[in-house]
Amino acid sequence: MTVNDRWYKMLGCSRKDFKPSIENWHALVHPEDMKMLTDIMDNVFPDPNKSDFYVELRAKHKKGHYIWILDRGAVVERNQYGKPTRISGMHMEISKRKKLEIELENERNFLNKVINANALSLVVINKSGNITFANRGAEKILGLEKSKIEDKAYNDPIWQHITLDDEIFPAEDLPFSRVMKNKEPIQDVQHGIIWKDGTKKYISITGGPFNYSNGEIEDVIFSVTNITERVKVQKQLDETKNQMQSILKEMDDVVWSVTLPEYKMIYITPSIEKVTGFPQAYYLEHYVGNRWEERVYEQDRKKLKKAYEDLDKYGSYEVEYRIRTKDNELKWVLNKGTIIKREGKPFRLDGYIADISKRKEQELALDKYIKIIEDQNDRLKNFTYIVSHNLRSHSANIQGLMYLIAKKHPEIGEIEYVKMLSKASNKLDDTLHHLNNVVSVVSSAEELQKINLSEVVTAFSDTFQNLIEESKIWFLNEISENVYVEAVPAFLESIITNLLTNAIKYRDPDKEDSFVRISSRNFNGIVIIEIADNGLGIDLEKYGEKLFGMYKTFHAHKDSRGLGLFLTKNQIESMGGKIEVESKIGIGSTFKVFLKDGNI
Repeated sequence: MTVNDRWYKMLGCSRKDFKPSIENWHALVHPEDMKMLTDIMDNVFPDPNKSDFYVELRAKHKKGHYIWILDRGAVVERNQYGKPTRISGMHMEISKRKKLEIELENERNFLNKVINANALSLVVINKSGNITFANRGAEKILGLEKSKIEDKAYNDPIWQHITLDDEIFPAEDLPFSRVMKNKEPIQDVQHGIIWKDGTKKYISITGGPFNYSNGEIEDVIFSVTNITERVKVQKQLDETKNQMQSILKEMDDVVWSVTLPEYKMIYITPSIEKVTGFPQAYYLEHYVGNRWEERVYEQDRKKLKKAYEDLDKYGSYEVEYRIRTKDNELKWVLNKGTIIKREGKPFRLDGYIADISKRKEQELALDKYIKIIEDQNDRLKNFTYIVSHNLRSHSANIQGLMYLIAKKHPEIGEIEYVKMLSKASNKLDDTLHHLNNVVSVVSSAEELQKINLSEVVTAFSDTFQNLIEESKIWFLNEISENVYVEAVPAFLESIITNLLTNAIKYRDPDKEDSFVRISSRNFNGIVIIEIADNGLGIDLEKYGEKLFGMYKTFHAHKDSRGLGLFLTKNQIESMGGKIEVESKIGIGSTFKVFLKDGNI
């Protein structure tokens, strides 16, 4: 970083006081303004199509105060990878200008508040019933310009007065009529207005006599409040209440409410009879606290006692237990209760009871199925172990015998059937070897460890340096040194190796600028590893569902076995992660591996 003498003078320091560097410059920038610089570094610098930037920020003067600086510049040079290598710009102090702008903005905000303060909506009506004044708030509520409101009668045909139930509002009960008749103020008279275009509003009117002449009212002033939303909400609440009452009458589950601390039943739905066999009146009339408890199955009463202890501790409970119905039938119920407080003190206990007998039967059946599946899974694992281990020893014996025959009797080894047998034996051994790899992934019980991702990628590039050079490919490692993931070390090494070697193997031979790039980013506690290339690409419409299948290949290559992606997917999922792919033929592929962040 290079700056001139005027820059030092602007900040009140000398070359001895400040060593030019990006870090030192950022240390002077006000913390609240650093985000602007970060946005430039994140959005402008990496984008070859962007170069110019402009920002106004605060920097600390040598005397300790902050000054405003205009920071304007541009990226003037980039390297072959598009990364900036030289940035040029200028800093100019704009403190005076910013001070004036801030003062003007404050004044503007204050004036806007004064101008737009529509807390009061005022209307003045003369004794003849004509509107003589309406402020901006009234204009907004009445939906007319001031010039069109004034001189209109309060009961003008352009608007129709209705009750809150949308019935015709009696003319003699309108606020103006009542004030003129009774010569007294009115308060919170509510009614609605419908305009000719169908617009409807509900208003609350408060007011009274304003001017008198010879003891007679000359003018009446009203404050008008728009209560449309309040009325709509109340209507919705009333409708919801009616719907809820209808639902409660029809529902099988029970809703109940008792007072505290008396435990007097104040509400219980009729469905209680469906659950217990006892009618609603049995619990509403002469209810005592043990009327419910006496129906609880003897062996489950401890559960209910524990639930009441939770109620005292936490203000709510949830418990499942059995009850005896009026017909002495056993039923499973789910019982929930929550304390309702008023001014910090419990005054009501609301609850819910559901018959869960069928669910309990299903759970018992499900437990049996799970046990069967677990037994079958254990047998399958044992079978897989036999296939992957015991059969492999027999396969090795066959290969050994074939080797001895070919060595002792070369002429037999040249027989076509013997060659075919030898080839089949080798393929059988390969298959069993692959199966053994799969079994090792599925049955692995290794714990996840915190692993430095950069070290794994660096180890790959060192090991496969010859392959990278022979392939004439750009290998771009963009993994930061502080990126950690939770993984099984052997699995992570295998995943990185498989995906990177695949990207190298399936490069496009017709492209001179072939590349493989590995990078990472964090999102909600997850590290997303991206391996991108501009190679041959994969037809996902054709092969998408088979991409991670066993023995699936999608390009002709002498080393293709169709096992790498299958193993990779299984290894990732065994560590609680996932893998995604984006690819287009002739464009390239991007594999995304999602693993837990090791820094959390």
